[in-house]
Amino acid sequence: MKKISVILSAAVVLLGAVSCNKEKPYDGEPGTGKLTISYGFNDDAKSRASAYDPSTIKPTTSWQQNIKTLTLFLVESGTIKVALPIAFNKVTGIAAQNFTFSNVPAGNYTGHLIANYDQGDIEANFTSATTGSALTGLTMDMPKNLLSSTATAEAAEIFVAQLAGVNVVANQSEDYSNTPFQLTRAVSMMRVRVNKNFTGNTPGGAFNNNDIDLGDDAAALHIRKAGTGLRYSGTAWTTFPAAPANADVVYVAGWNTNGTIPAGYGPSDGKILEATQQAWKDVRIFPGGSSSSTGTTAAQRFNIMIAGMAPTGYVPLGATTGLTAEALVYWQGTVTGAITANNILEVNVELKTQGSTTPPVVTETGDLAWNLSTGPPSHRRKTLSCNFCG
Repeated sequence: MKKISVILSAAVVLLGAVSCNKEKPYDGEPGTGKLTISYGFNDDAKSRASAYDPSTIKPTTSWQQNIKTLTLFLVESGTIKVALPIAFNKVTGIAAQNFTFSNVPAGNYTGHLIANYDQGDIEANFTSATTGSALTGLTMDMPKNLLSSTATAEAAEIFVAQLAGVNVVANQSEDYSNTPFQLTRAVSMMRVRVNKNFTGNTPGGAFNNNDIDLGDDAAALHIRKAGTGLRYSGTAWTTFPAAPANADVVYVAGWNTNGTIPAGYGPSDGKILEATQQAWKDVRIFPGGSSSSTGTTAAQRFNIMIAGMAPTGYVPLGATTGLTAEALVYWQGTVTGAITANNILEVNVELKTQGSTTPPVVTETGDLAWNLSTGPPSHRRKTLSCNFCG
């Protein structure tokens, strides 16, 4: 018995020696590897170029300050295999930060990064734990506006990035920090500026649009958008709303009637209103619109409706007498112009006729004429002359 005990002890020592000499490049779970990646921003001058980006007054908030949450989706053969939420430093942002994930299932992936889809001002059909779904099924929609049951609020700050060839090898550590994901803003902005300095005569008497109060809490802007949401890639849906067309518009209340450049905009020596304009509004929207007035793409054009408060005595469209009490009046027109992600479409509106007390249906077409102001291509602006109201 003593001899057997000695032999067993020696065997244990030998096995221990072999174990200590074995290389272990990765100590995670079987069939998994370690993945390191990094992120940057595609925020150069080229990405901001636009034929309809005339304003020198732009938001100056840094991109990294706009990032609230990030999730990396690893996709193989069109299916989301792995979802990796990223706990980045919200104080310093994500610039120059690397992220390492352990126990990532081995595979040959394409990485898709999406930011801010879960911030409450967007309705996504996926979460940071979504796996097993087709990548093409991931969508993000604008949320319903609590002030209007048939409209949505403006878009959230969505950023997306993609990187092919992200391969995770079992029992290995893979570092892709030298080829960072380049986040790009997926939303656009429409700036509507209003000139209401117009008077006229009607069968019921004279009207004066200078009396229209765009600073009233009930004054609002409606924008019919060409698409209903964003795909995972940042491209907008191309489907259109069923009747009534009012059910698919962005609704924002409250116009800015002060021409002072607000905090977060620049440059400080510019002007956000010209001498003839009295109100403006910036609204985040999804990319869309069309410059075509014929064919199937004509239905993709943006359509806007402006609501302002008219005083007692104002003569609205079709009336023969003035209002007996203050009331909202409306103007509608079609925007012949498209906007891509991370750009501004500036729409300058002139209210040349009286407003209608009946809210018009926001449709694909309108009876307002566009006039293109002169100037170099980089300073082109769209000016809307109102020849019809309602």
